[in-house]
Amino acid sequence: MLVLKDHEKIVVGPAKMIKISPRTYCVIKNPAVRDAAGKVVFNSFGEPKVRFGELEIRSFEDWPEQFSLQVNEEID
Repeated sequence: MLVLKDHEKIVVGPAKMIKISPRTYCVIKNPAVRDAAGKVVFNSFGEPKVRFGELEIRSFEDWPEQFSLQVNEEID
């Protein structure tokens, strides 16, 4: 349950998980920065750091079958 303050409003609803089938890939625009262990790196405000203007290819072999996009990530 999400409780909003008086001045807050929801502008984007929940997004579906991205599914990659075997022998397929997807291209992610503005990917989040990840450390050596593959965890997302966050800034001092708790938001994921983003590599704006870059593309990242995510394939079935490298990623779990389903994943969600981080803030500012888009499927290209």
